[in-house]
Amino acid sequence: MKPGQTVGRPIHPSRASGMPRLFFIERMKKRSPPGFTLIEFMVALLIGGLVTAAAFTAFLGTRQASRYSSALSRYQETLRYAQDKMSEDIRMAGSTGCFQIRKMGTATISNYGGAAGVSPDLSFTQALNGYENTGAASWAPALPAAIVPSKGDVIRATYADANGLPLSAVMAANTGPVIVTGTTPQFSSNDIAVIEQCDKADVFQITAAASAAGSQTLTIPALSTTYPAGAIPAAGVNVHKFVNHYWSIQTSTSSGLQNVLTRTSVVGSGSLSTPKYVSEDMVNGIEDMQITYGEDRSGSGSAGSLSQATQFSPANSVTDWSNVVSVRVCLMTVSNDDGLTTAKQKYFDCNGILQPAAPDYKLRFPLTFTVMLRNNFLQ
Repeated sequence: MKPGQTVGRPIHPSRASGMPRLFFIERMKKRSPPGFTLIEFMVALLIGGLVTAAAFTAFLGTRQASRYSSALSRYQETLRYAQDKMSEDIRMAGSTGCFQIRKMGTATISNYGGAAGVSPDLSFTQALNGYENTGAASWAPALPAAIVPSKGDVIRATYADANGLPLSAVMAANTGPVIVTGTTPQFSSNDIAVIEQCDKADVFQITAAASAAGSQTLTIPALSTTYPAGAIPAAGVNVHKFVNHYWSIQTSTSSGLQNVLTRTSVVGSGSLSTPKYVSEDMVNGIEDMQITYGEDRSGSGSAGSLSQATQFSPANSVTDWSNVVSVRVCLMTVSNDDGLTTAKQKYFDCNGILQPAAPDYKLRFPLTFTVMLRNNFLQ
């Protein structure tokens, strides 16, 4: 201890080392860790928030565009399927496997139509039948009780299925049985079938079907005497399934009570008076269906020329169904996915009327296509 120094009083480091006090303070300042002021922190926070918001906005935009593109692709694929299946039925309407029934006349085609105790839905006198929606759950003409649309028009197409099989031998008599060829059994008991030889045909119900190696033996009732009078079908004559399809819009419980484009098949059930109706949901998201029919009213066609529609009319204005040569269909479609539009959409319906904003954010637009019937040449 030096003389004059107070006991217990600390010695300042600058004095102990002999360094000036100011130099020591500067060294202490340099050792302090760097930091942000409050203003710098707030600016950095603002910039980070803006960058994050921009990135999130870009992500949402990309996600919405991807969702829209994916939904639109599925939507268009579904519509193409609906158009293809309806067009196939309409195009085949009236075909007996060779001729159109409207070219044959009642003298060369016999069927159950108009027979006592036989349902009109087993008739093959017309290629097409249309039913116009007149409002208030009413259609003109009246629909069968088994067909219950939710809205829109209805069309019925009848024809002989294209996959006919030829007889492998001459029938013993017009009362059968019929032997057809084919490695895969095609017919079943109670099926409604068409037997045709181009310019003549008959419709009947198969009472029994027995399969053997490479062939089927079909037991049938007596064919009509108009096939042709007293003649017996020979080898090469074809047998087809009779196709009868109704197309309508129905409310489907299996699709969450959505409006669904439905195809209803009329098939034999053992009783000709009460055939069986089998419905199949084809396409979801069809809100309306409007159909007009192209009639050839010119009456000026010549042999070998193609009939052309001179006027399109709704079903309840068609003057002669045998003159219908084409069909124009409009399907009012709606996407299954919601949230695809940024605002509630106004849209034009199948009648060209601008509708008010929809209650949801789905895509809507009408799909219109025209189909000509096959084998439509004048004879």
